[in-house]
This record gives sequence, C-alpha cells and structure tokens, in this order.
Amino acid sequence: NESIDPEKQKAKYVDAKEWNKIINHPDVITIDVRNEYETKIGTFKNAITANTESFVDFKQFITEKLSEHKSKKIAMYCTGGIRCEKASYYMNEIGFENIFQLQGGILKYIEVTPKIKSLWNGECFVFDKRVTVTSRLGKGNYDLCHGCNDPISKTDQESIEFEKDVSCPNCYDKATENKKNKSRERSKQI
Repeated sequence: NESIDPEKQKAKYVDAKEWNKIINHPDVITIDVRNEYETKIGTFKNAITANTESFVDFKQFITEKLSEHKSKKIAMYCTGGIRCEKASYYMNEIGFENIFQLQGGILKYIEVTPKIKSLWNGECFVFDKRVTVTSRLGKGNYDLCHGCNDPISKTDQESIEFEKDVSCPNCYDKATENKKNKSRERSKQI
C-alpha cells in the first residue's frame, strides 16, 4: 500500500510575477486546463486549449494530445489553481516530469500584472455573479444565458435568438419550445 506524497506529486508553482517568463520560453508548452466555454472568453497568448466540456474530459486530452511530451516542460493554468492541482497530480502519476502551475491561477495573474505587461487576452470567466472579470478583477462584459448557463457577450444579447432568461445564440436551436416556454414561465414567477 503506497503512500501519497502530495508535495512530490504536483506541479512546481510559478509565481504570477514570473509567469510571463515561463510561457514565453520556446521549450515550454502552455496548457489551459479550463473548459471550452471559459477559453472562448479569454486565454493566454499561444496557449493550447483542451476544448473540454468538463474537467473529466481533460484526462482524454492528456492521453490524445500530450502523451508524447512527458519530458517537455508544461506550464498549466486555470482560474484559481484547483483544477491544475488535480491535473498535475494525475500527470505526475502517469510519468510527466516537468510540470509547472500558475500559483493562484489567472485571477492572481490578472490582479498583480499591469495591463501593459499582461499576456492575457480577453476576460476571465468566474463562478460568481460577475460572470467575467477584466484586468484588476473588475466586472467584465459578459452575462449568463439562463437557458443554457453559457456566458454571453453584448453581441449575443443583440441577436434575434436571444430572449432574456430563455435562450441565446448558443442554445436557441438546441432548446425545445417546451423548454423555452418553461423558462418564460419561470422568469415571470421570479
């Protein structure tokens, strides 16, 4: 029965102030561990996005896209660091040797990095009523569709497929009329 050494089996932390140096290095593969809907809103320059629907799908991404790079330097990031902890533990278990993780995640990076030096492009999805944040953690320009819970831009909200609390361009064709009617009723009750 092997014991687990959590310090040995996770990535090396990279302070947010040193992150640019790491991801600008030509020998480093930068991986965005977040879900697809989050990466559409913003990501680091030259990062590879896993395009997953949930964190569970990230294991498949590792197998299909990263297995041949077990000895390369890999820099990972997520919103606050939790998903990177899980990913790095798993990757160490299966033989990855040089994993780095943005300490405090994107939120820490955005908080401490002056906009002029930032390599972050776009906004960052957050799991609270702000929906997204911009530099210095100010509220971003996105809202949530209450039909599908995907983030929606101002442009999405101007679409004829957008109906407040019912649908957006992302879910309009996927939602049945019955579902849309239930959403309309729920909205009236609220």
